Amino acid sequence: MSTTPSNAPPAPAQSLAKKLISFPAMIATLIVGAIFIPLRDFGVDPDLWWHLKVGATILSTHHFPTKDIYSFTAYGSPWIAYEWLGEVLLALANHAAGLRGLMALQAERIEIAPSRTVRKMSRKLMPSIPSVYFAPMLGIQSKLSTN
Repeated sequence: MSTTPSNAPPAPAQSLAKKLISFPAMIATLIVGAIFIPLRDFGVDPDLWWHLKVGATILSTHHFPTKDIYSFTAYGSPWIAYEWLGEVLLALANHAAGLRGLMALQAERIEIAPSRTVRKMSRKLMPSIPSVYFAPMLGIQSKLSTN
């Protein structure tokens, strides 16, 4: 009759299951869900088209516009493109992949801050939770594949 000692280390599969079904993993899943559920309804702000056009102009002319050349009522008035970096990023994403590129850029922007928090939490509480790192990419892929 063989008996196993009660203080034996848990089996690797059991240890992995405990890590994946733990409080930090559940919190990470809730955070990722809270991020990507709103992204399912990709709404286009009417101001987006202005930013895309200004970004495309900056990319094509290689300088910042100093006068308003797009509006009907204020044409030629002095204007500074103070959001130039974001406008260039939007124009690059639009040029590279169209609306899907803009959705991916929005998903990445919304995911960055919560992702840092989850990663810090996972490092302190559990050094390796694979779902914390791969779940955001799965969410982006599912969003892009539904359109």
